[in-house]
Amino acid sequence: MITQISNELSQLDEFLTGNGAINEVAYAFEEAKNKTAAVSPLINAVRAHQFYQHYDKAVLQWNLKDADGYDLRLTGSIKILSPEEIDKDWKGTVYFDSTPKEYDLQRFKPVDMFSEDAVAGIFGGDLQHVMHLYLYEGKPQSLQLTLDNYILMALKCRGFYFWHYLVLYFITGDKNEVVADYESFCNTMNHLYTINELRDEYDKLRKI
Repeated sequence: MITQISNELSQLDEFLTGNGAINEVAYAFEEAKNKTAAVSPLINAVRAHQFYQHYDKAVLQWNLKDADGYDLRLTGSIKILSPEEIDKDWKGTVYFDSTPKEYDLQRFKPVDMFSEDAVAGIFGGDLQHVMHLYLYEGKPQSLQLTLDNYILMALKCRGFYFWHYLVLYFITGDKNEVVADYESFCNTMNHLYTINELRDEYDKLRKI
């Protein structure tokens, strides 16, 4: 898994440096520090996954140099939180007193805060840590990816803004605007997987 992440990071480097139109805003994968004790059962479980054995957190942000600063469609964003950040109480952000109990959002923990309008995360107590997309309303949607494989898929998509909708397209077969945006972007940039290649990569990573 870590070898796969390293390979994808190398390809990400090529994408960022091999496209003159790309502006790298932030890019850092912070190596994990030795910790003598876990703070909670959730962090114990999360740190059992390979990403958190090697990294504490990660951030990626890029945009097009000549793009409208308010148009986020052709941008990239990853913001993987540390285990300590994941494990905090997210009342007031993820859930409220008025949140329907059946949504079970008290157990939902953001992992990737890639947007102000959405987040991807796990449900505490799910030992497989299946990642879900949550739009801050309704119920989170399963991406059918474990935490480690989610991070791999995010890198394969170069953090393309709302790449999660590519995954939902692969699951449901229903096209959406992100698919069209990515296809257009893919035709003008180097070092990107095509939609069909991403589908193949997702099928390898998908939790069946």
